[in-house]
Amino acid sequence: MKVLIKPKRITMLSVSQKKAGVLLSYISMGINAIVQLVYTPIMIAYLGSSEYGTYQLVGSFVSYLNLFNFGISGAYLRFYSRYKAKK
Repeated sequence: MKVLIKPKRITMLSVSQKKAGVLLSYISMGINAIVQLVYTPIMIAYLGSSEYGTYQLVGSFVSYLNLFNFGISGAYLRFYSRYKAKK
C-alpha cells in the first residue's frame, strides 16, 4: 500500500508576519547605516584617503559587474536542469 504525502500549500503571509518582515528590514537598514558611519573613518585612518578611494572604486566596479548578471545564472540553471531531465 502506497502512502502519498500531499505537499503543503504555500499560503499568503499573515499581516503580522508582513509587519515583522518590514520592521526587521528597517532595523537591518538602520544597523547597516550605523556600521558604515563607524566603519568609514576607521578605514580612512587605516588606509589613508588615497587608498580608501581606490578601495571604494574597486567596490563600486564589482557592484556594477554584479548588476550585469541580469539573472543569467538562474536561467542557466533552469534550462540546464530541464536538459538533464529530458536525457
